[in-house]
This record gives sequence, structure tokens and C-alpha cells, in this order.
Amino acid sequence: MTCNNTFIAFLNHLPLIVYFEGIVFILSTLFILKSKKHHYLFLSILLLYIFNEFTTYYLRFIDHKKYFFIDNLIMISTISLSTILWYIQIGKLNIFKRKIPWIIASFIIIVSLLIYKLDLKNVSYVIFPIGSIIYLFMYFFTCIKRLKNEDFEFLFSNNFILFSSPLFMFFGLSMIFSFVSWDLQETILFGTTLIDIVATYINYITYSLFLLFAYKEYKSAKQIEQLQNN
Repeated sequence: MTCNNTFIAFLNHLPLIVYFEGIVFILSTLFILKSKKHHYLFLSILLLYIFNEFTTYYLRFIDHKKYFFIDNLIMISTISLSTILWYIQIGKLNIFKRKIPWIIASFIIIVSLLIYKLDLKNVSYVIFPIGSIIYLFMYFFTCIKRLKNEDFEFLFSNNFILFSSPLFMFFGLSMIFSFVSWDLQETILFGTTLIDIVATYINYITYSLFLLFAYKEYKSAKQIEQLQNN
């Protein structure tokens, strides 16, 4: 099979959710660039997610056993880097600004210890829930703090959409990785595994929120531009 035929077969093999994620990435990038706002962290997170999706699907498509180590290494790297970027993102709020370096350093130490102690195939399933719990704590603490200060505008702001966008992914997948057995995760339903079904719906919600945030940033920038022109 030629390289072109292999790549075409790979594209046909990709599930619909991956194409949806790719479209969201392209549209979100265009909206953010047109808004002229410096959301480089957000775009970097999106790029990491898309890179992980395409590379892991491709490696599993061509020869999963042969590229098992690379596949897991990419997964661990993506989870670790994207989680750190989310910490930095929410750390822009003054509540955690000074603590972010310590939180990131602690997370890196935990990841390093897990890589040293566990089998490589199990590391991602432990790193993700730990990283998620830290983010969820920061998120809910921030919301409670804002409510106590009667900062209700924050709950209706576009930043709130951004900080809330990974919640379904962090919470939903963490629950599955932590409390659902591997055999149950791999249960076949409607021709696919239970974990794939759950992850697909979570990703549709998460990426829809990503796109909503990017679009609202673009609309906000256009409104400001129109007011300035008037």
C-alpha cells in the first residue's frame, strides 16, 4: 500500500468527532486571530489536543503494538502539558497568581514519580484524574471567591466560559478512569467501546464550548471596533 493510499485509508478510518475537533480548531484559530486578542494559551491547548488526537489515531491505525511506546509517550506529554497550560490560564486570575509556579512544580514532581513507579500504559490514567482534581479545586475556589465578593459579572463573562470549558472533560473522564474497571471501559456497545462513547460525547460538549468562547471573543472585538469607528 502506497503512502497516499495509507493516508486516505487513515482519513476514512477517523471517527466523526476528530473531524469536528479539527473544524473547531480551525474556526477558533480564525476567530481569535481576527479578534486580535492574545489568547495564545488557549490556542496552544487546542493545538496540543488536535496533535494528540491525530497522531495517536494514526499510530494505532498503522501498527499499535509497534508504536505502543511512542503512543503512550505522546499521551502522557499531551495530558501533562495541556494541564499545566490550564493551570497557567486560570492562574491569570489574581486568586492563584502567586501559587501557580508551586502548583505546576508539584504536578511535574507527581508526573515524574508516576512515570518512574508505574507501567507506562497506566501513567495517563493516573495523571489525568490527579491533574483534573487540582484544576477543579482551583475552578470552584475561584467561583466561590468571586461570589463572596459579589462579582456576578464574572459568571456571565466570556472568561467564565473559557475556564468552564474543560470541566466536562476533566470531571467525566476522571470519574471513568478512577472508578470504572478496565473491563467495563472496554465493553463493546453499538460497535465501539464504552470509554469511546463517553469520551466522544464529552469532547462534543468541550469543543463546542471552545468554539463558543472563540466566537464570542470575535464578536466582542467587532462590537468594540464598531463603537470606536462611530
